[in-house]
Amino acid sequence: MWVIFFILFVIFCVFMIYSQMPDAVKKERTLYDELVDANIELLKSTKNPYVGMFAKEEIINLLKTISDEFDKVAVERNEVVSGNQKLFILNEIIFASGMKNKEFGIEHLHYELERYRKYGMREDNQGLIRGN
Repeated sequence: MWVIFFILFVIFCVFMIYSQMPDAVKKERTLYDELVDANIELLKSTKNPYVGMFAKEEIINLLKTISDEFDKVAVERNEVVSGNQKLFILNEIIFASGMKNKEFGIEHLHYELERYRKYGMREDNQGLIRGN
């Protein structure tokens, strides 16, 4: 008898706790979400076969790192690195990561950053999006 009462009590408590929880609210998409998704689709359109090996959050973090670090060097050089050029760099780092591993991709990023510091932007980096 006590066992049944205890089970009913537990069920009642779970029900009460559950009923107090807020309903799940779908997060509205922001302009930032749209921009991130557009950048990922752009990377996929380059036929880089390794884009899929990175989670969305990894791509966001990698692009932020590229942006922050290249902007610092750009200030030192009194230059500006466009978002388009940063996407080109991101695409190269993702490709390098896929060729070997993610650690190699990060090493390559450090190499590219030092190369930019010494010699400026690569001639072939006209950005990922190219006009006709």
